[in-house]
This record gives sequence, structure tokens and C-alpha cells, in this order.
Amino acid sequence: MAVEIVKTDITEENAVRSIVLHVQQLFPKANFNFDLQDCLNILRL
Repeated sequence: MAVEIVKTDITEENAVRSIVLHVQQLFPKANFNFDLQDCLNILRL
């Protein structure tokens, strides 16, 4: 199992919700999360 860590410029919860819906549709079996508390606004896949 590989983990991808991506720095993002996403800072708003509304944007996160929208992106989560799209990622879930593209990769229904993937586990992922956003860390907006991190200064780099990390997305982990």
C-alpha cells in the first residue's frame, strides 16, 4: 500500500467537501484525508 502526500492550496471547508466528492467518485475504494490544520494543507491518499 502506497501513501501519496500532496501539498495543496485549499483552505476552505467548502472546497474540501467538493473535492472529496470528486475523489470518491474517481477512486471509490481509496482512503484519503485533508489536513487543513497543517500549514501546507496536506492531502493524503
